[in-house]
Amino acid sequence: MRATRAVINLTALAQNFQEIKEFIGPNKKICVAVKADAYGHGAVQCAKTLSEAGADMFGLATAEEARELLQYGISTPLLLLGLVCPEELPELIDGGVALVAGDRDYLEKIWKIAATLNKPVRIHLKVDLGMGRLGCQPEEVLGLAKAIFCHPFTQLEGFCTHFPSADNHQPQPTLSQLSHFNDLVKSLEDAGLRPPLVHGANSAALVEFPESHGDMVRPGIITYGYLPDEGLISPMKLTPVMSLETRVSFVKDVKKDSTISYSGTYETLQDTKIATLPLGYADGYFRAFSNLAPVRIGDGIYKVSGRVCMDQFMVDLGPESSVTRGERAVVFGPEGPTAWDLAREIGTIPYEITCAVSKRVPRVYVE
Repeated sequence: MRATRAVINLTALAQNFQEIKEFIGPNKKICVAVKADAYGHGAVQCAKTLSEAGADMFGLATAEEARELLQYGISTPLLLLGLVCPEELPELIDGGVALVAGDRDYLEKIWKIAATLNKPVRIHLKVDLGMGRLGCQPEEVLGLAKAIFCHPFTQLEGFCTHFPSADNHQPQPTLSQLSHFNDLVKSLEDAGLRPPLVHGANSAALVEFPESHGDMVRPGIITYGYLPDEGLISPMKLTPVMSLETRVSFVKDVKKDSTISYSGTYETLQDTKIATLPLGYADGYFRAFSNLAPVRIGDGIYKVSGRVCMDQFMVDLGPESSVTRGERAVVFGPEGPTAWDLAREIGTIPYEITCAVSKRVPRVYVE
């Protein structure tokens, strides 16, 4: 197997899930986001582990993601959080995947296909309360809910929203959205249309706003061991699930004033040793990490030296280093540096770091 690999700790994944379950308390369902190949961790293996741990539902973004889980026999209910092309709907409906909807045109397409297949569909009506991405307007909620409820081929299983500002350390926008959402839930209840699953809490809202938990929460990045914002404080003991590792492929002595990698953006300040690691931007290790990102080799923390190449990058080890070819290197993982350490260097978030690890990096599952 290739030296570069993403080691996925399934025990840590299950433990993170249990931490979430204990934190939210009893009688709450959990829809774990396994979209984007479980944030780069491998959707099928993660879904199997999470199913065994007690996940109630899995959240997905595309029809292909749903198809993969269905083909591998995942029996936990699936919820498609995004919208799809009409030609993708028959497979989803036939597979029993629940669908998010927020407009009548999309519902009309669902109704037509469901009737043709003679198969009812579970619908989660989504309202937009500030994300500006998907969902109906608040004033449309009652009409659409009634239409879904009354149609013979749709079941109103859920009512949902998204809290886009839950991680920005200013509670008022989220509290205002939550209040509006609760008013809409009350109006559905008064009309006899309240579905069994009311949900809106993503990872940040789950941590910061317990009052937003509703009937079901939708944890994403916290399941994989990271808080969505470094400033959040949580009593949950979360462990990063992925460790992106490689091995030193080459070590050489270079003279002072030598330039390293493309365009000579790094110049040695002394006679030193340079290590080459077989991982680059084709593996999802961003070129933006050039001359910035930390990497652990043995017991030492070093920094990328020069531009990240497509398949490799280099590290200045210093003149006294004892690092040799074949030594293990940790690009990110629970022992550090973490995905947050890398994300901080380039102004992004750990979601992007783990999701970016490409398919040519083999996933190795351990317990």
